[in-house]
Amino acid sequence: MLPTIVSLGVALLLLLIIFTTATATASVTASASVPVPSAWPLQFHSLLFVNTSSFTLQAIDLWYDWPNSRNFNIIHKQLNNTLYDLEWNNGTSFYYDLDAQTCFTLHFDVGILRPDWMVDNSTYLGQQDVDGFTCNVWSKADFIVYYEDVDTNRPVHWVFYTGNNISGKTPQCILSFSSFPYIYIYALCFHLLQKICCPNSINGRGGKEDI
Repeated sequence: MLPTIVSLGVALLLLLIIFTTATATASVTASASVPVPSAWPLQFHSLLFVNTSSFTLQAIDLWYDWPNSRNFNIIHKQLNNTLYDLEWNNGTSFYYDLDAQTCFTLHFDVGILRPDWMVDNSTYLGQQDVDGFTCNVWSKADFIVYYEDVDTNRPVHWVFYTGNNISGKTPQCILSFSSFPYIYIYALCFHLLQKICCPNSINGRGGKEDI
């Protein structure tokens, strides 16, 4: 009787090992089949086209500079002045209108976006054709729907909870910012800041895309 019980125990153990291995393999396969958003380059320049929730159009020169904890948006509003938005990782953003010689500040608790800001806690929604590209699509925290080109893993389109739609041109990776107008505008902004002292500070409760 004892050998029979031992044989049965060994058989059950083998079945348990086979079942556990198969389950783990299936879990890894399923996990590997779900795409994950790609992290951004640490530094890049990109041209963005924005259709706001109020149906106004904007073109934005985005200069992303994670190693130096700053992000710079040059916001070209349709039939209006250009707005310069200089954001720092401490949550402070400076908005300058060089034509009107005005500026104001906003504070956001988050700071600038991390290169991998979409990787964690995003929900995969499948694939969709947008702006002529087949994209993987994710949502995050009821804040944004994010579209990434399947072939190149580059961001193509964003839809914010406010209704603002952004389409992006292929980002250009930047090895050095010293030869770009970024530095000139950057210095000009701080000259203006020193001139008028930016006395008005507002706590930002909305998203930066609302500006």
